[in-house]
Amino acid sequence: MKTFDKQAWSKIRVKGHARFVLQVALRSGIPVGVLATFGPWLFAVLTHSMTPSPWMMALLFICFGVAFGYLRGEREWQRSERAYHENAA
Repeated sequence: MKTFDKQAWSKIRVKGHARFVLQVALRSGIPVGVLATFGPWLFAVLTHSMTPSPWMMALLFICFGVAFGYLRGEREWQRSERAYHENAA
């Protein structure tokens, strides 16, 4: 990490792991959830087949959006922490 990146990461670290993961999950998980939810619905509408139930759409949004957002946030946190500690010495 460059000095600027290290300083910026230091500010983010102070706010905490949970807050960082939540912000990343909201920023990246919501778009994935929307695609996972409305993709099958749009396919069903265009092919004139049976549309998914609202419960199934909600389940798709929660499963894909939350899981993807959380995993992406964790990965970013771990990668940034590793780079921060490698350049600390």
